[in-house]
Amino acid sequence: NVIRLVEYLYESGAPASNPMASLHTDQSFLTMQWFQSHPGLILRDYQGSTVEYYYETGKVICFFGKKILPAMGNTLQPVEHWVDSSALENRYAGIFFIHTAHPSIEMDKY
Repeated sequence: NVIRLVEYLYESGAPASNPMASLHTDQSFLTMQWFQSHPGLILRDYQGSTVEYYYETGKVICFFGKKILPAMGNTLQPVEHWVDSSALENRYAGIFFIHTAHPSIEMDKY
């Protein structure tokens, strides 16, 4: 398990549509974001629609990472997400990545 305070760097002169973190799924079993300096986390739901997450004090957002696949026999899927740069400044987020006992070598299959 890993707790990180992540700094997403804004690139001066980059277009607002340029993501700070491109579309991806986390390597964890479960990701919990418990803080963000300002909006920017965007998730893709299972129907393919995008959902922008707005942080509220005392609230936590949780979503599945890639290790959900072997743990649940491929019945649940990881959540794709990215971070946009529309705020035009660095963005900070507190993130807790929860891992399972599955050896990381298993992830090479996915």
